Amino acid sequence: MEKIRENNMDLLRIICCISVIVIHVSASYCSLAINTNLIGKIYNNGIFFSNFINCITRFAVPCFVMLAGGFALSKKVSYKEFYAKKLKSIVLPTLIFSIFYALYYLSKIMLASFVNGTEIPIDNLIKILIDFLTGNCGYHMWYLYMIIFIYLITPVLYSIKEKIGDVNFNKLGIILLVVSIPFALTSTHKFSYDIGFSIYYVGYYILGYTIKEKNHKKSNKNFIKYLTIALILLFINSFFRLYIINQGMNDEEFQLPFIGNFSPISNFSVLVVIASILIYKAFANLSFEKNIINITKYSLYVYLMHALVLDVLYTFFLKLTLTPYIAIPLYTVIVFIGSLILSKIYLFIYKKIEMAIKFAKSANT
Repeated sequence: MEKIRENNMDLLRIICCISVIVIHVSASYCSLAINTNLIGKIYNNGIFFSNFINCITRFAVPCFVMLAGGFALSKKVSYKEFYAKKLKSIVLPTLIFSIFYALYYLSKIMLASFVNGTEIPIDNLIKILIDFLTGNCGYHMWYLYMIIFIYLITPVLYSIKEKIGDVNFNKLGIILLVVSIPFALTSTHKFSYDIGFSIYYVGYYILGYTIKEKNHKKSNKNFIKYLTIALILLFINSFFRLYIINQGMNDEEFQLPFIGNFSPISNFSVLVVIASILIYKAFANLSFEKNIINITKYSLYVYLMHALVLDVLYTFFLKLTLTPYIAIPLYTVIVFIGSLILSKIYLFIYKKIEMAIKFAKSANT
C-alpha cells in the first residue's frame, strides 16, 4: 500500500524550518538592541520590526516537536525497527554534525590566530571540547539531542497510549505540558541531552499525535480561525519582549516576582505554548493538495546546515548595517537557499559513500 503524504503537515514543516532561520537572523538584531554604539540609528528605527519578526516565529520549535510526535506515535512498530530507523535518520546526522561544528569552530580559532599572528587561546579550545561533550557545539544542536531522548521513550509512550486510550492520552499530554511550563521557564541545563530538559517537551510530543488524530476532517475555515488567533497572541507577546529590550535587558536578565528569570520568547512561555498549539491545529485542519516532498525531505539537513551558512555570511560577507526591513528577509532567503543546496550536496555524497560501503561488504562475502 502506497504511503499517503500529509501535504498540510509537510507545508508546516517547511514553514517551521524557515521560521527557525528567521529567528536566528532577527536575533542578531534583537540581541544588539541595547548596544546603540554598534548599530546606531539604522537599527533603532527597526527595533519594532526585528522584535516582531523574532517573536511571531517562535512557534517553530514547539511545532517541530508536535510534528515528530504526530507521526511517531501514530503507528505501532517494534522497538528494534523504530530504533534502527531513528539511529540512521537522527542519531547519525546528529553525531556527524556535532563533530563537524566542533571542527568548524576549531578551524575558525586557528585561522584567526594564524592571521593575527597570535597563539591559539587555550580557553577557547577547552570551550569547544566542553560544548561538544555537552551537546552544545552549535547553538541549534540542542534540539537534536532533546528529540533523540524523546524518541528513546517513544515505544513506551505508544504502549501507554494503547492502554489508556486517545482521550486520556490527550489529557496526559496537557498535564505534562502545563506542569513543564514553570520548570522549563525557571531552570537551567548544561547538557542538551539532559533527561529533565527533554521531558519538558513530551507534552508537546503527545499533543502532536492527539491533535492530528482529532482533525482528520479538513476545514480551511478552522485553519484561518486558529491561525489568526495564534498570530494575535504572538503579536501581543512581542510587546512584552519589546518592553524588556527597551529596558536594556536581555531576555535572561528579566525577573518576575516569585518566579525569577523569565523569557517571553521561551518555548514554554504561556502565549507561545497556546499559539504553537493553535498553529499546529490550524495546519492539521488545512486542506492542501500540493505535493512538496522534494523540499520537505531536506528539512532536517536545512536545519543542521543553516547555522553554518549564517555564520559564514556574518563572518566573511555580511555586516549588520542594513536596515532590518531589508536584511532579515534577504538574509533569510540567502540562508535557506544556501542551506538547501548544501543539504543536497551532503546527501548526494552520503549516499555515494553508503553505496560504496555496501558494495565493499558484498564484495567481501
